Amino acid sequence: MQGRYNNIAIKAIAAAVPEQIVNNEGYEKELGKKRLSKHIRMTGVERRRKLSEHQNASDLAICAADKVLEYVMWRRDDIQALIYVTQVPDMEKPATAFLIQKKLGIGKNCIVFDVNLGCSGFVAGMQIIAGILHNSGGKGLLLIADGRYGEERKIEDQILFGDAGCAIAVEVEEAHELYYMQESDGTRYDVIHKQYGQSTIMNGNAVFAFTLYEVSQSIIKARELFGISESDIDYYVFHQGQKMIIDNLAEICDVPKEKLLYSIEEYGNTIGSSIPLTLCHNRELLQKKDKLSLFMSGFGVGLSWGSVFVTICPETVLGIYCLDL
Repeated sequence: MQGRYNNIAIKAIAAAVPEQIVNNEGYEKELGKKRLSKHIRMTGVERRRKLSEHQNASDLAICAADKVLEYVMWRRDDIQALIYVTQVPDMEKPATAFLIQKKLGIGKNCIVFDVNLGCSGFVAGMQIIAGILHNSGGKGLLLIADGRYGEERKIEDQILFGDAGCAIAVEVEEAHELYYMQESDGTRYDVIHKQYGQSTIMNGNAVFAFTLYEVSQSIIKARELFGISESDIDYYVFHQGQKMIIDNLAEICDVPKEKLLYSIEEYGNTIGSSIPLTLCHNRELLQKKDKLSLFMSGFGVGLSWGSVFVTICPETVLGIYCLDL
């Protein structure tokens, strides 16, 4: 599935992380010095952020949303769509998006729902909210957050994941193009899956192969399909799954190293939030340009993968904010 919208503008992006910092060097006792050193070198994750016991992932989304709404100065009754992408909802029902709507004080003239997606959540979420607003007009919020994603897994997986949330303010505005490509393969749903009441199961080798083949070919195909040349792209932002995967993707897709953005060292794999968080982490660098043309690619559970190409103003990237303990 692919297409283009000519009237979708990103007006603000913010990310939020917990105050609590976890240094992966502290796991030497559990893994051993040599094994831990190899893990950090391959994944690139040195530190992560962790929610406290009384905090939920939705708190991170709300924190980021407050910063975004403060910047754009929208009347909260004017927001017509609120989409929350998460794999850790606050409750079984209703969707956590309704709770967020209440806490943010958003009016009734608004469509509100959750989307159960992981590492492809940002690119899929952008397509979803763009499709809604393209037809209805108006303003919308895309919120993404996950937390405690790997707590029930083995230590090597636990120290890969960090907790984070983000918010993106989207508005219908002429002469703002957004290109998208999305793909899914339900025949491989069990590559990453979790049954109710059980631990997450992930086939790491299958994930690695999927990323290096399907995802890389999709990136190449999207650039060709939409006629995007290398000179059209200021920066690439790939889902921060782990450094080895990002680097291999970049090599296969002939991405110049100076155009590749990272955040994984400081925040780990932050699931659906990783792309906007990476933008916010590199805010100082991005501010040096008058405008930013970004090629962003997310991939993961489903299996699902996709890319978005969009041009934004650097000022709309607000930064990373801390959720107090």
